[in-house]
Amino acid sequence: MQVDTVTTEPLVQGPPPWTDCSKVHFWPDLDDMAPTPSDSSATFSARLAAANRALATLPPADLHLWTDGSVAANGNGGAVFALFIRDKLRLSQAHPVCQGVPELRTEAEALRLGLQAVLELQDYSTFQGIRVLTDSQSLVRRLASGPARQSYATCSTI
Repeated sequence: MQVDTVTTEPLVQGPPPWTDCSKVHFWPDLDDMAPTPSDSSATFSARLAAANRALATLPPADLHLWTDGSVAANGNGGAVFALFIRDKLRLSQAHPVCQGVPELRTEAEALRLGLQAVLELQDYSTFQGIRVLTDSQSLVRRLASGPARQSYATCSTI
């Protein structure tokens, strides 16, 4: 048998078919909640009020995972997360993410590390819902496209 005549199956990327993602929702556009020019958007209180308006529109959750990733001018990447349980800080961590990586990768790594920390909680199953908050609209849009469309390995593990 020649190699050219061997039938191959295409590789399908994504979660197993029994994975239920029906309870995962994305809200990438909260622009209508943003401070208006009359809010004097440069002030901290205006930004805080806009964030609180946006949070009030979301379903309730006991766990809040705040994430951020960035790349410094020297090319070093970093990922941070803070995990709040019932409004109390439970854990916060910062991690290096290599040199010369795109900012999207640092944002995704921050989310991956934070979700991993959630899964390691001994009392994880006793909580009602998790809310993930990030400033990365590009990450939210990428994840919202579905698990089968992820090209970054980090995003496909989230």
